[in-house]
Amino acid sequence: MDPFTSLGIACNILQLCGIAWKLSSGTHAIYTSLNGATTNTLALDAIVESVNALSGSISMANTDNISDRLERLCQLSVDVAAELTGILESLKATQSKRKWRQSFVVAWREIRTKKQIKEFADRLQQLQTQIVTELQVLVV
Repeated sequence: MDPFTSLGIACNILQLCGIAWKLSSGTHAIYTSLNGATTNTLALDAIVESVNALSGSISMANTDNISDRLERLCQLSVDVAAELTGILESLKATQSKRKWRQSFVVAWREIRTKKQIKEFADRLQQLQTQIVTELQVLVV
């Protein structure tokens, strides 16, 4: 067998082992958790909840002094948080008789949507940074 072919096969096997490890550890974490989700999912869920509350508070605070840009940023932040919430809800296992199988499915979804979740979280962070900047300009 050609050495490059052997190296390619070895790399593919290692990649498959890595995915299997992530899947099994994720399944175990979801299965043993009380909420049916990993700690990362729960942390992101709490952050999204906080973003919604803070954006709502800013929007309702004093609409006369709030700029249109800040209002638009708050609304965009709530929209992105809502989309992220939809994804995060699909990453929670419900209580059922087949919890192990459902934990496996949720772990698989989490691996598949990891990049998408990171993109939403990054967008949310950028929006929140811009909101803080707008608030600092209003205070000065």
